[in-house]
Amino acid sequence: MTITKVQDGALGELCLLGPNVGLGYYNDPGRTDVSFVQNPYNTEFREIMYKTGDLVRFETTDGKLYIQGRKDNQIKHMGCRIELEEIENALHRIEYISEAGRKFISAVRDEPYYRGFGRSTGGER
Repeated sequence: MTITKVQDGALGELCLLGPNVGLGYYNDPGRTDVSFVQNPYNTEFREIMYKTGDLVRFETTDGKLYIQGRKDNQIKHMGCRIELEEIENALHRIEYISEAGRKFISAVRDEPYYRGFGRSTGGER
């Protein structure tokens, strides 16, 4: 796995370092190996870096990080991780739904708001 620094202003994955970064996921070595990695820029000692999956851009003009999205389709709602495909899959299981999708609508009080959409087959509900 190659981790490359991006130029200021470019889109990249947010990676966290520091004493409060965990050592991995409980009883999940596969996810741990992907997300908790050795800092490739430190060859002197073990320093775990957490790859968050969040895509960010650092703006040098104001010194802020701007979150642009995610590498995957995962959201966190009230502490629960949700794969957005799960919303579509649930809609597809409804007998009278022929097509399904989901869309980010807006952020309400800093919480993402997603809505699932389904197209009816025209049959009875």
